[in-house]
Amino acid sequence: MTSHTTSLNEDKNQQTLYLQDGRILSYAEYGDLTGKPLFFFHGGNDSRLEAAIVDETAQQMRVRVIAPDRPGYGRSTFQPNRTFLDWPADVLALANALELQRFAVVGHSGGGPHAAAVANATPERLTGVGLISSAAPPGSSNKGMHPLFRLINFFMGSSPKLHRRITEQTAVQVQDTPEKFFTQWGRMSPADGRLFQSRPAVREMIAAEMQEALHQGIDAILQEHPLYKQPWGFELTEIALPVHVWHGLADVHISQDVPHFVPNEGHFSILANYQADILALAVNDERAT
Repeated sequence: MTSHTTSLNEDKNQQTLYLQDGRILSYAEYGDLTGKPLFFFHGGNDSRLEAAIVDETAQQMRVRVIAPDRPGYGRSTFQPNRTFLDWPADVLALANALELQRFAVVGHSGGGPHAAAVANATPERLTGVGLISSAAPPGSSNKGMHPLFRLINFFMGSSPKLHRRITEQTAVQVQDTPEKFFTQWGRMSPADGRLFQSRPAVREMIAAEMQEALHQGIDAILQEHPLYKQPWGFELTEIALPVHVWHGLADVHISQDVPHFVPNEGHFSILANYQADILALAVNDERAT
């Protein structure tokens, strides 16, 4: 059986679920802890602490945001050979431990396929599903993607050695000189650069959550990145409820052939600027009759 504990200091941002197979699933909570539940799945280089970006809006909208670390990220136990299809079981174990029968799911960037996997596996439990700056399914075009990210995507599948080297270099920069990382990101993605410059608290929050993602090293990142380019194990068209997609036209990190484009928004800025629309998925139950 799964068991649920809170860390000794009762920190709502570092809580623990012990899963049936002995793994630890770490998660954070934000917003109104008595509100409508929404699971937030972090990006591919991020951690549970990324959900801090929606904390204030979630409090105002009375939404309870539950943000788990995926296996090997942050404080969650690494899971060898995992796929997107393994993730719904972990999410349902946490939902059941928290006694949540119905909830929404949203995923940012690399969290998008994970939200879609949960929606595909258990649509009857969901009030809504949202993909934010999400990784696109295999076979999607690279239109709009920055050349550097196209190159990284290529190395994910063709050269594990180069993929590891780039990931190691990024990790060192995020940990040691995050200001350089955000400067370079801002040059490639001006919409995000404007966000980082105008809202330093958001930039600092993203730096902290990305550093937390590296708590156990880069193995989880190296394992997950290639999954985006492989068959996901299901088709988006098989999901039995509406899938809401938020995607910035100025996002140079993710390929752009998904609907609901938003002008002048980048990879992180759309998450910062469209929180109320995204969190409404928890408040407005699309499966209610």
